[in-house]
Amino acid sequence: MKGLITGCVVGAAAALMYGMMNRQTKKKIGNMVSQASNAVADKANEMFGR
Repeated sequence: MKGLITGCVVGAAAALMYGMMNRQTKKKIGNMVSQASNAVADKANEMFGR
């Protein structure tokens, strides 16, 4: 339960910081996240032979 509460607090703080950033920074972070998730998906596809 304690970990869940800590996670919620950290998530709320991250969301607040994300909201305070300017549009250009958000775009850069969004691109980085999408590239990372695409890389993970590609690697998973390679591993499972899809």
